[in-house]
Amino acid sequence: MHSFVRSIVGFGATFAGRRQDGRAGSSSRRPFARFLRLAPSLLLVAGAFAWAVPLASPVAAAGPSYAITGTVYGPDATTLSGIHVNASMGNSNYGVDTDINGYYSVAVPSGDYQLQFNDGSGHHLNGCYIDSPTANFATDWKACGMVPVTTSAPAPVDVHMPSAVAITGYVYGPNGTPALANIGVNANSNTYGTGTQTDINGYYSLAVPPNGAYTLQFN
Repeated sequence: MHSFVRSIVGFGATFAGRRQDGRAGSSSRRPFARFLRLAPSLLLVAGAFAWAVPLASPVAAAGPSYAITGTVYGPDATTLSGIHVNASMGNSNYGVDTDINGYYSVAVPSGDYQLQFNDGSGHHLNGCYIDSPTANFATDWKACGMVPVTTSAPAPVDVHMPSAVAITGYVYGPNGTPALANIGVNANSNTYGTGTQTDINGYYSLAVPPNGAYTLQFN
């Protein structure tokens, strides 16, 4: 558009130069007068042309291209719905919940992922996938394995989550009121440890393996 306007200005300057030339006579002033009458319309056309040129749209970032799939079972091989499955790689996390058939599908870019499984109901122990001949699920986060995703989707990753029992309660202030929110609660045994925080009503719930003795700590 700038070059178009410069052309118009240059055109006007040419006519102006002819007007200032004394040898041109009175007839040379007529084209310049016509230019002055047309100049506003020409500038409007130039502006409309500039607005009509579409701007380049930003290129959308490439999304996930592969899927980690599988089924989540309980200890008796029944499928578990509503289990949250999280695939993590560094600071990137991709999550989904299992459907009514226990099936999940998490779309991810290529990379190596740790799979974590969490039962918000507290009926099963939270843990992660491990690649072992004897087990596919661990409650020890240090034992978590990796699921590689390269140029194709990996084989289905099925896990069996063990049952849990819940330690529940409320945390209150010195005189029984008020209920205390955001208090850290930890349950530890010789073989298992877990933690949570109290909610706005001071309530907490910890899922732990059955048949154990646990020490509770409140912070």
